[in-house]
Amino acid sequence: MLNYFFLLKFLYFSCIIIHKYKGGVFMKKDKILSVKKALKYRLTKQYISLYGKIFLIDEDDKKDYTQVFITDNEDAVILKIFEKNLPYKKYDIIKAEGYFEFDDINGDYSFSVIAHKEYFNFEKKDSSIEKRVELHLHSKLSEQDSIVDIEELLKTLKYWGHTHVAITDHESVQNIPVFWNLSKRYDIKPVFGAELTVFEPFLNDFFHITVLVKNKSGLKNLYKIISKSHMNLNDRNPVINAQDIEKYREGMYIGSACTKNILMYFYLKQEEEMFLKKVKFFDYIEIQPLDAKEDDRVTKEKLKEFYLKITEAAENENIPVILTGNVHYIYEKDKEIHNALQKGTETLKKFNKIYNSKRYLKTTEEMIQSGIEIFGKRGKAKKIAVRNVKKLVDSIENISPLDNKLHAPKIKDENLKLRNLAYQKAKKIYGENLHPIIEDRIEKELNPIIQNGYAIIFLLAREMILKSKEDGYPVGSRGSVGSSLIAFILGISEVNPLPPHYYCKCGYVDFVDNLNICGFDLERKKCPKCGKDLKSDGHNIRFEIFMGFEGKKIPDIDINFSGEYQTKIHRYLEEKFGREHCFKAGTINTIAKRSALKFSEKYLKKEGHIAKIFYYAEKLNGVKMTTGQHTSAMIIIPQENEINDFTPYQYSANDKEKGILTTHFDYEALENDLLKIDALAHDAPTFLKKLKDLTGINYENLPMNDKDVLELFSSLKPLKINLDEIEVEIGTLGIPEVWTPFAHRMLSETKPKSFYDLARTSSLSHGTNIWFNNARELVLKKQVSVNQVVSCRDDILLTLEHYGIESKKAFNIMEKVRKGKKLTEEELNLLTSKKVPKWYIESLIKIKYLFPRSHAVAYMFMAYKIAFYKLYYRLEFYSVYFSVRAKIFDIDTIFNEELMMKKIEELSDISYKHDFEKFLTYSVLRTAYEMKKQGYYFLPPDIYKSHITDFVIEGKNLRIPLTKIPNIGIKGAENIFKEREKKFISIEDFKKRTKISKRIIEKLKTTGFFKNMPEKSQIPLF
Repeated sequence: MLNYFFLLKFLYFSCIIIHKYKGGVFMKKDKILSVKKALKYRLTKQYISLYGKIFLIDEDDKKDYTQVFITDNEDAVILKIFEKNLPYKKYDIIKAEGYFEFDDINGDYSFSVIAHKEYFNFEKKDSSIEKRVELHLHSKLSEQDSIVDIEELLKTLKYWGHTHVAITDHESVQNIPVFWNLSKRYDIKPVFGAELTVFEPFLNDFFHITVLVKNKSGLKNLYKIISKSHMNLNDRNPVINAQDIEKYREGMYIGSACTKNILMYFYLKQEEEMFLKKVKFFDYIEIQPLDAKEDDRVTKEKLKEFYLKITEAAENENIPVILTGNVHYIYEKDKEIHNALQKGTETLKKFNKIYNSKRYLKTTEEMIQSGIEIFGKRGKAKKIAVRNVKKLVDSIENISPLDNKLHAPKIKDENLKLRNLAYQKAKKIYGENLHPIIEDRIEKELNPIIQNGYAIIFLLAREMILKSKEDGYPVGSRGSVGSSLIAFILGISEVNPLPPHYYCKCGYVDFVDNLNICGFDLERKKCPKCGKDLKSDGHNIRFEIFMGFEGKKIPDIDINFSGEYQTKIHRYLEEKFGREHCFKAGTINTIAKRSALKFSEKYLKKEGHIAKIFYYAEKLNGVKMTTGQHTSAMIIIPQENEINDFTPYQYSANDKEKGILTTHFDYEALENDLLKIDALAHDAPTFLKKLKDLTGINYENLPMNDKDVLELFSSLKPLKINLDEIEVEIGTLGIPEVWTPFAHRMLSETKPKSFYDLARTSSLSHGTNIWFNNARELVLKKQVSVNQVVSCRDDILLTLEHYGIESKKAFNIMEKVRKGKKLTEEELNLLTSKKVPKWYIESLIKIKYLFPRSHAVAYMFMAYKIAFYKLYYRLEFYSVYFSVRAKIFDIDTIFNEELMMKKIEELSDISYKHDFEKFLTYSVLRTAYEMKKQGYYFLPPDIYKSHITDFVIEGKNLRIPLTKIPNIGIKGAENIFKEREKKFISIEDFKKRTKISKRIIEKLKTTGFFKNMPEKSQIPLF
């Protein structure tokens, strides 16, 4: 019996040893270690346990594992977990067991995980019963100055049990929208504020103050101050005048800020009277820990003396004194990362000093100890660090800076106007007695549009489009607006979202029950009522895609205007609403991941292993560098409001000379409160306008079912040429949306036969993880046909409904998939229970982003029309293409076929796709080669025949414009164009009048530009 017991014991421990043996390495389990301590085992391959906080999750579909980056707030490590769809998110804390292994891909050690689970929070706690409140803190939106992530801040404060916090960024309140939204999630009361630079005229100097908002009127006053300061720039730095602080201080508390304040100025000058007078200006006085000192003018002893003096002076006037942290990073060890930010953002003109200070977020006890260091007594320190602060924040109201409700300009009887206009236009297309399907769809759309106050959006979009067309420029839609029948019948979108159908002006309508075609693909028929040719249209797009399942989503109408016309439409909006009610949508330009990695790698140098470099980079990622403007979006303020009701305003990038006024808040923060109008610049409308002008053929009347035009998207047969030597199989070179190597590859594989197929391919090409590494493999293995795979958002909704899934649930699943969000177990079980094929579910799981069908149809609508001109008006097409697209045009290469072929071959590797210059050169050269293969050629620039910018048709050739001459530029070309009317009499005359350099003239001589013009005139030049 005893021997049997020892045998069982031996077998038990043998199993453990076998379990702990992996890849020839014996792994001994140790106590759980912090990341920093665990890194000592990198070279041992010993089995250990470690814990850390997640700061980055990298889930690469090409790898069979997930990389999870964790930190102990000091160092970092990469966990390699051989699973997908982990149940963790950023800032979760986990424990992992395993061993270190060298990773050839990363070129460093990573931790191979055998087991993992959630772990308790290892970070320091705030154990005080009575908690402090931090009222001086800078977030990542303090320009190039702080690395505090707002969500990490709130998560930390929640863990500590804190109830309030203020963010006081430098000259900015751009944190407010994010801060407000996240504070609700973490149940922390936000205190809005800012640290401002104030100009004191009688001292002719600048000082800092802190502003905290007490109530709603105070918030608006703060917005006014921020706006004024951004109109009053000192070397691009916003400054507010002292008198404006007095003017707008109602509803705010004014604090003395850091030691760069006016009190320190008078203290150092020993001007007692002015010192005491200025103390009375403030609503509260700030003092800060001695170890947070960043003022070289004073020693710690002198600073302590200053703090004691202002405390006494303030208390004599019953002005509260509070202790604040001047926080620039959350954890003490983050000081090094803040130093990396300072070094990384240095320029030749701007030297960033590294301060030997500690400006981290302190717990209550840490702050009390800082107070004791100043006052010597715990009671006094606690009063100033905790109780005075608490009294101040208790008097601050809960403020909602945004309503999340649209405030749009009004038009008299706008709802009735939209309804009448919709029915009037619908009847013009479909006849007086509307088909029930059409009428039902109109009502389905009109009701939520009118009920939610969105009629103005449609009416204004229509007005802008009519204006553009009146001025001779076509317009295209983009995004999901093509999902709206109201948008189509009003002329806002060219995409008809109804199911495929025939129709006639006499009122005949016939819907076709086939989901795998669109109206453009229907066979031609005669009207059974009147005998005329029937028209056909319809792309089967659901309205929910545009305005959500309940129709409450604010309509986002994106319009593509010609690049030549965009500025004019922006001015039109400014004139219509007034400049004080029409602003460019602001953007915030932050440190991107790539730049953050460069900053951290440069700072850490040889000391940084890859996980630590990524940890520093993640902390630096998102730090504000400057501001900018959205390329196309305008923000409209209702006439009954002013902009400071919603956001401050400023000059883009604080550049007063350019004079572009933008919203201070990022446009995304305002999209639920203010009307955003997207008037984008696009090449396709420019193409169509120029093609119409050159050919006299109206793009609006082109047939949409020309088989030869469609064949261009899958073959070169219609062009009757072979381009094997440049590896081109299809005829879409030079056609917007389908001119890239990526689009060519897709079209060559999907080989669209109809417009429906074409739109599906466009959707597939614009999605992420939808064709390559997903649907393509299914099609190539012949598991399914190309018509069965998911190509766009709409496919999911229609397919899931087909399998019997309730519409709202199908819609919610579609929304998750199209944003790349994970489906829940409940949702996956629902799909399985409804017999949705396994391959389809697996495909949904892989998708990261999906295009709306309407966007793809709109793109292909334009592409098809331009392809029509390419096939039937070839030289006109090439003239327009090179005039619009050939921003880079090397004359020497164009006229040397051998050099052209060599350059095309060099550029055929599409790894350069993020290099716009190389990409454009590749596109231009291939299109030029295609043109030459058809017997059309270029003529060199001519002093009298070349246009400034356009490639002019001469017989079967295109004359190269003046701007394509190297180093001439637009101004030089305009000079030549203007002066040549007087006729140049010599090269010397040309040089004198155009001011073209001698070097360029010598180059021009070799091209025949001057023909027989003499060097010098025999007639003296005066």
